[in-house]
Amino acid sequence: MTQTSLVDGAAEIPADPHAPMTDYQAAVLLQLCEDTGEDYDDALTSRQADRRIDTLRGMTE
Repeated sequence: MTQTSLVDGAAEIPADPHAPMTDYQAAVLLQLCEDTGEDYDDALTSRQADRRIDTLRGMTE
């Protein structure tokens, strides 16, 4: 019998829309800001960080 492990992507999304960004988001965002020459804002919420990361990734493609 093969055991399958499921990853719950929602488990990493904070329920609070005002929750601060995670350490992982901060690291990704900082690297993207350095790569693009954009300003880094360490006060973003998790949702804001996700949007900013998407925007900056679009700039590097």
